[in-house]
Amino acid sequence: MWMTRSNLVVIIALLCLLAVKFPGPSAAAAPPAATISRDVIVANTPLPVTVTGSAEVNGTIAATQSGTWNVFVRDADAMAREPFQREFGCGADEGCATSFTVPAGKRLELEFISVRADVPQGNHALIEMQVSQHGLKVFHHIALTPQGFVGISLGGSPSDEFVGTHQVRIYADPGSQVDVVLQSSPAGAVELEGAVSGHLIDCAGPGGCPIAGL
Repeated sequence: MWMTRSNLVVIIALLCLLAVKFPGPSAAAAPPAATISRDVIVANTPLPVTVTGSAEVNGTIAATQSGTWNVFVRDADAMAREPFQREFGCGADEGCATSFTVPAGKRLELEFISVRADVPQGNHALIEMQVSQHGLKVFHHIALTPQGFVGISLGGSPSDEFVGTHQVRIYADPGSQVDVVLQSSPAGAVELEGAVSGHLIDCAGPGGCPIAGL
């Protein structure tokens, strides 16, 4: 049966309405782009990298010395130190003592002492140094090593010799007296020779004496 023109128009209109109401399959929406973390590699850059100005750095940095570092060291107290050395000696029939005086306005800091004692053969010897520090008397005993008879006679009798050589740190107040005493047992003629060396510290300035030992 042949369709009339009006029927054909109605059918086309119905198909258009159906197409609008029930659309066909379409392309799915694209998912959001994922964020990807990657290391950044700097190529063709000489190392180490030189930074001019300010730069913020996180993490651990390894630093390597390049070339020679020249470090100059100067003793700030060198101008206040005056070299000091003194010989001393004594002799007597029963022990002996000798002394010297520290210059006024200067503290004595002894760094080395050397002594020799001759006593009657078979006797023992004891040497002590007496100094004043902060107004208090301090006694330092000097260790001795026996040498035996070395051909020295005291009063016509053979003697034994003792020696002691030591690095020390001994301090004495400005203007104080340093005493060195030799004792022998049993009693008899003795002889003492020795020397000390160190330096004097100037205490006459406005700051006074610096702390001993620093």
